[in-house]
Amino acid sequence: MGGLLFFGKYNSIVDYYPNFQLDYFKKSSSLETDWHDRISTGDKDYPELNVFSFYLKVMEKLTQSIDSKFNLTKNMTRDSYLKDMSRAIREALTNSLVHAYYGSNDPVKISNYDDYWEFSNPGDMKVSKEEFIHGGNSRVRNSVISILFRRVGYVERAGSGGPRIFDATNKYKLRTPDIHTTDKDTVIRIWKFEPMNYYTSRSKDEQILLKAILESGTVTKSTALDKLSMTEYSFRNAVKSLMDDNIIEQVGKSRNTRYILPYSDEAYIQSRKKWLVEINDVFRNS
Repeated sequence: MGGLLFFGKYNSIVDYYPNFQLDYFKKSSSLETDWHDRISTGDKDYPELNVFSFYLKVMEKLTQSIDSKFNLTKNMTRDSYLKDMSRAIREALTNSLVHAYYGSNDPVKISNYDDYWEFSNPGDMKVSKEEFIHGGNSRVRNSVISILFRRVGYVERAGSGGPRIFDATNKYKLRTPDIHTTDKDTVIRIWKFEPMNYYTSRSKDEQILLKAILESGTVTKSTALDKLSMTEYSFRNAVKSLMDDNIIEQVGKSRNTRYILPYSDEAYIQSRKKWLVEINDVFRNS
Protein backbone atom coordinates (compact mmCIF):
# COMPACT_ATOMS: atom_id res chain seq x y z
CA MET A 1 0.00 0.00 0.00
CA GLY A 2 2.91 2.33 0.69
CA GLY A 3 4.37 1.60 -2.73
CA LEU A 4 0.98 2.22 -4.35
CA LEU A 5 0.63 5.62 -2.64
CA PHE A 6 4.19 6.59 -3.49
CA PHE A 7 4.50 5.44 -7.11
CA GLY A 8 1.02 4.27 -8.19
CA LYS A 9 -1.40 5.67 -10.74
CA TYR A 10 -4.12 7.96 -9.40
CA ASN A 11 -7.06 5.71 -10.37
CA SER A 12 -5.41 2.70 -8.72
CA ILE A 13 -4.78 4.70 -5.52
CA VAL A 14 -8.41 5.87 -5.20
CA ASP A 15 -9.61 2.29 -5.64
CA TYR A 16 -8.07 1.59 -2.23
CA TYR A 17 -8.26 5.12 -0.76
CA PRO A 18 -11.44 6.74 -2.15
CA ASN A 19 -10.78 10.01 -0.33
CA PHE A 20 -7.11 10.28 -1.35
CA GLN A 21 -6.45 14.00 -1.81
CA LEU A 22 -3.24 16.05 -1.95
CA ASP A 23 -3.54 19.83 -2.32
CA TYR A 24 -1.13 22.72 -2.76
CA PHE A 25 -2.38 26.32 -2.76
CA LYS A 26 -0.58 29.63 -3.27
CA LYS A 27 -2.52 32.54 -1.77
CA SER A 28 -1.65 35.96 -0.44
CA SER A 29 -3.25 35.10 2.92
CA SER A 30 -5.43 32.48 4.56
CA LEU A 31 -8.37 34.90 4.37
CA GLU A 32 -8.28 34.93 0.58
CA THR A 33 -10.83 32.81 -1.25
CA ASP A 34 -9.13 32.78 -4.64
CA TRP A 35 -5.81 31.03 -5.17
CA HIS A 36 -2.95 32.16 -7.43
CA ASP A 37 -1.59 28.69 -8.04
CA ARG A 38 -2.78 25.17 -7.27
CA ILE A 39 -1.64 21.56 -7.56
CA SER A 40 -4.30 19.00 -6.73
CA THR A 41 -4.89 15.27 -7.22
CA GLY A 42 -7.75 14.58 -9.58
CA ASP A 43 -7.30 17.88 -11.39
CA LYS A 44 -7.25 17.72 -15.20
CA ASP A 45 -3.85 19.46 -15.24
CA TYR A 46 -2.39 16.77 -12.95
CA PRO A 47 -4.20 13.52 -13.86
CA GLU A 48 -1.67 11.04 -12.42
CA LEU A 49 -0.45 12.57 -9.16
CA ASN A 50 0.82 10.23 -6.49
CA VAL A 51 2.74 11.04 -3.28
CA PHE A 52 6.13 11.21 -5.02
CA SER A 53 5.11 13.25 -8.07
CA PHE A 54 3.14 15.62 -5.81
CA TYR A 55 6.24 16.06 -3.64
CA LEU A 56 8.45 16.90 -6.64
CA LYS A 57 6.04 19.48 -8.08
CA VAL A 58 5.22 21.13 -4.75
CA MET A 59 8.84 21.23 -3.59
CA GLU A 60 9.75 23.13 -6.74
CA LYS A 61 6.98 25.67 -6.07
CA LEU A 62 7.98 26.11 -2.43
CA THR A 63 11.66 26.54 -3.24
CA GLN A 64 10.83 29.24 -5.78
CA SER A 65 8.96 31.16 -3.07
CA ILE A 66 12.02 31.50 -0.78
CA ASP A 67 13.45 35.03 -0.64
CA SER A 68 16.95 35.26 -2.08
CA LYS A 69 18.65 36.81 0.92
CA PHE A 70 21.72 35.86 2.92
CA ASN A 71 23.48 36.51 6.21
CA LEU A 72 27.17 37.05 6.87
CA THR A 73 28.88 34.65 9.25
CA LYS A 74 31.70 35.58 11.65
CA ASN A 75 34.14 34.72 8.88
CA MET A 76 32.33 37.12 6.54
CA THR A 77 31.18 34.31 4.25
CA ARG A 78 27.69 33.94 2.84
CA ASP A 79 25.33 31.60 4.62
CA SER A 80 23.21 29.66 2.19
CA TYR A 81 19.77 30.96 3.15
CA LEU A 82 18.17 29.29 0.13
CA LYS A 83 19.83 25.95 0.92
CA ASP A 84 18.98 26.03 4.63
CA MET A 85 15.36 27.10 4.15
CA SER A 86 14.89 24.61 1.30
CA ARG A 87 16.01 21.87 3.67
CA ALA A 88 13.59 23.06 6.38
CA ILE A 89 10.71 23.17 3.90
CA ARG A 90 11.65 19.76 2.53
CA GLU A 91 11.56 18.27 6.02
CA ALA A 92 8.14 19.78 6.73
CA LEU A 93 6.72 18.62 3.39
CA THR A 94 8.01 15.05 3.70
CA ASN A 95 6.84 14.99 7.32
CA SER A 96 3.27 15.75 6.18
CA LEU A 97 3.35 13.07 3.49
CA VAL A 98 5.06 10.40 5.61
CA HIS A 99 2.83 10.87 8.66
CA ALA A 100 -0.51 11.43 6.93
CA TYR A 101 -3.41 9.08 7.64
CA TYR A 102 -4.55 8.39 4.07
CA GLY A 103 -7.75 6.66 5.17
CA SER A 104 -9.08 10.01 6.41
CA ASN A 105 -11.74 12.11 4.70
CA ASP A 106 -9.44 15.12 5.02
CA PRO A 107 -6.68 16.02 2.54
CA VAL A 108 -2.99 16.62 2.93
CA LYS A 109 -2.90 20.37 2.38
CA ILE A 110 0.18 22.50 1.72
CA SER A 111 -0.40 26.27 1.75
CA ASN A 112 2.02 28.94 0.58
CA TYR A 113 1.10 32.39 1.92
CA ASP A 114 2.97 35.67 1.72
CA ASP A 115 4.12 35.43 5.34
CA TYR A 116 4.32 31.70 6.06
CA TRP A 117 4.21 28.15 4.72
CA GLU A 118 1.71 25.75 6.28
CA PHE A 119 1.87 21.94 6.15
CA SER A 120 -1.29 20.13 7.24
CA ASN A 121 -1.99 16.41 7.25
CA PRO A 122 -4.72 14.21 8.72
CA GLY A 123 -3.51 12.19 11.68
CA ASP A 124 -2.00 13.08 15.04
CA MET A 125 1.71 13.59 15.65
CA LYS A 126 3.21 10.35 16.94
CA VAL A 127 5.76 12.12 19.16
CA SER A 128 5.44 15.03 21.57
CA LYS A 129 6.28 18.58 20.49
CA GLU A 130 9.44 18.49 22.59
CA GLU A 131 10.56 15.24 20.96
CA PHE A 132 9.89 16.69 17.50
CA ILE A 133 11.87 19.86 18.24
CA HIS A 134 14.80 18.05 19.88
CA GLY A 135 14.83 15.10 17.45
CA GLY A 136 16.30 11.64 17.78
CA ASN A 137 12.96 9.91 18.34
CA SER A 138 10.75 8.95 15.40
CA ARG A 139 7.46 7.06 15.20
CA VAL A 140 6.39 6.77 11.58
CA ARG A 141 2.80 6.22 10.49
CA ASN A 142 3.76 5.11 6.95
CA SER A 143 7.09 3.31 7.24
CA VAL A 144 7.26 2.23 3.58
CA ILE A 145 6.76 5.80 2.35
CA SER A 146 9.48 6.94 4.78
CA ILE A 147 11.88 4.28 3.49
CA LEU A 148 11.14 5.18 -0.13
CA PHE A 149 11.84 8.87 0.52
CA ARG A 150 15.18 7.88 2.07
CA ARG A 151 16.01 5.53 -0.80
CA VAL A 152 15.53 8.30 -3.38
CA GLY A 153 17.60 10.68 -1.24
CA TYR A 154 14.98 13.19 -0.09
CA VAL A 155 14.94 12.30 3.61
CA GLU A 156 17.93 11.94 5.90
CA ARG A 157 18.04 9.99 9.16
CA ALA A 158 14.77 9.48 11.01
CA GLY A 159 13.97 11.92 13.77
CA SER A 160 16.09 14.76 12.34
CA GLY A 161 13.32 16.74 10.61
CA GLY A 162 12.23 18.81 13.60
CA PRO A 163 15.74 19.99 14.57
CA ARG A 164 16.51 20.93 10.95
CA ILE A 165 13.37 23.06 10.75
CA PHE A 166 14.02 24.84 14.05
CA ASP A 167 17.77 25.21 13.50
CA ALA A 168 17.23 26.91 10.13
CA THR A 169 14.61 29.36 11.40
CA ASN A 170 16.66 30.09 14.53
CA LYS A 171 19.81 30.66 12.45
CA TYR A 172 18.14 33.43 10.45
CA LYS A 173 16.19 34.77 13.45
CA LEU A 174 12.83 34.03 11.88
CA ARG A 175 9.67 33.74 13.93
CA THR A 176 9.70 30.32 15.58
CA PRO A 177 7.58 27.68 13.78
CA ASP A 178 4.17 26.77 15.17
CA ILE A 179 3.17 23.16 15.79
CA HIS A 180 -0.47 22.22 16.36
CA THR A 181 -1.60 18.63 16.72
CA THR A 182 -4.87 16.98 17.73
CA ASP A 183 -6.12 13.43 17.46
CA LYS A 184 -7.36 14.31 13.96
CA ASP A 185 -4.62 16.37 12.32
CA THR A 186 -1.17 17.93 12.51
CA VAL A 187 -0.19 21.40 11.30
CA ILE A 188 3.33 22.83 11.03
CA ARG A 189 3.69 26.50 10.16
CA ILE A 190 7.05 27.95 9.08
CA TRP A 191 7.12 31.75 9.16
CA LYS A 192 9.06 33.73 6.56
CA PHE A 193 10.04 36.80 8.61
CA GLU A 194 11.46 37.87 11.95
CA PRO A 195 9.00 37.86 14.89
CA MET A 196 8.60 41.62 15.26
CA ASN A 197 7.69 41.98 11.57
CA TYR A 198 4.28 40.58 12.47
CA TYR A 199 3.64 43.21 15.14
CA THR A 200 4.47 46.45 13.31
CA SER A 201 0.86 47.61 13.57
CA ARG A 202 0.93 47.51 17.38
CA SER A 203 1.66 50.58 19.48
CA LYS A 204 5.20 51.45 20.57
CA ASP A 205 4.57 50.29 24.14
CA GLU A 206 3.06 47.01 22.93
CA GLN A 207 6.07 46.39 20.70
CA ILE A 208 8.42 47.03 23.65
CA LEU A 209 6.61 44.38 25.70
CA LEU A 210 6.47 41.90 22.85
CA LYS A 211 10.17 42.27 22.11
CA ALA A 212 10.99 41.64 25.78
CA ILE A 213 8.81 38.52 25.84
CA LEU A 214 10.36 37.21 22.62
CA GLU A 215 13.86 37.68 24.02
CA SER A 216 13.34 36.18 27.48
CA GLY A 217 10.10 34.20 27.18
CA THR A 218 8.27 36.26 29.80
CA VAL A 219 7.86 39.75 31.24
CA THR A 220 6.64 41.05 34.60
CA LYS A 221 5.34 44.40 35.72
CA SER A 222 8.49 45.13 37.71
CA THR A 223 10.66 44.32 34.69
CA ALA A 224 8.61 46.63 32.49
CA LEU A 225 8.80 49.52 34.96
CA ASP A 226 12.44 49.10 35.99
CA LYS A 227 14.23 47.80 32.89
CA LEU A 228 11.94 48.83 30.03
CA SER A 229 11.35 52.34 31.43
CA MET A 230 7.58 52.07 31.04
CA THR A 231 5.11 53.90 33.26
CA GLU A 232 2.47 51.96 35.13
CA TYR A 233 -0.20 53.56 32.93
CA SER A 234 1.50 52.62 29.63
CA PHE A 235 2.22 49.11 30.88
CA ARG A 236 -1.37 48.52 31.96
CA ASN A 237 -2.78 49.80 28.66
CA ALA A 238 -0.33 47.76 26.56
CA VAL A 239 -1.03 44.57 28.49
CA LYS A 240 -4.80 45.04 28.24
CA SER A 241 -4.67 45.64 24.48
CA LEU A 242 -2.44 42.60 23.82
CA MET A 243 -4.54 40.36 26.06
CA ASP A 244 -7.79 41.55 24.45
CA ASP A 245 -6.38 40.48 21.07
CA ASN A 246 -5.14 37.14 22.51
CA ILE A 247 -1.52 37.92 21.63
CA ILE A 248 -0.26 37.43 25.19
CA GLU A 249 -1.67 35.71 28.24
CA GLN A 250 -1.31 36.12 32.00
CA VAL A 251 0.28 33.44 34.17
CA GLY A 252 0.20 33.49 37.98
CA LYS A 253 -1.36 35.98 40.37
CA SER A 254 -0.38 38.91 42.54
CA ARG A 255 3.41 39.34 42.79
CA ASN A 256 3.97 36.21 40.70
CA THR A 257 2.03 37.57 37.73
CA ARG A 258 3.90 37.42 34.44
CA TYR A 259 2.96 37.66 30.79
CA ILE A 260 3.87 35.24 28.03
CA LEU A 261 2.90 34.38 24.48
CA PRO A 262 0.37 31.52 24.24
CA TYR A 263 1.66 28.00 25.00
CA SER A 264 1.87 26.96 21.35
CA ASP A 265 3.63 30.11 20.23
CA GLU A 266 7.29 30.93 19.94
CA ALA A 267 7.98 31.98 23.53
CA TYR A 268 7.35 28.49 24.86
CA ILE A 269 9.10 26.68 22.03
CA GLN A 270 12.11 28.98 22.04
CA SER A 271 12.54 28.74 25.81
CA ARG A 272 12.28 24.96 25.49
CA LYS A 273 14.92 24.94 22.76
CA LYS A 274 17.31 27.04 24.89
CA TRP A 275 16.75 24.75 27.87
CA LEU A 276 17.60 21.66 25.81
CA VAL A 277 20.76 23.32 24.48
CA GLU A 278 21.84 24.23 28.03
CA ILE A 279 21.23 20.66 29.23
CA ASN A 280 23.33 19.30 26.35
CA ASP A 281 26.15 21.71 27.23
CA VAL A 282 26.11 20.53 30.84
CA PHE A 283 26.43 16.87 29.81
CA ARG A 284 29.06 17.68 27.19
CA ASN A 285 31.25 19.50 29.70
CA SER A 286 30.75 17.09 32.60
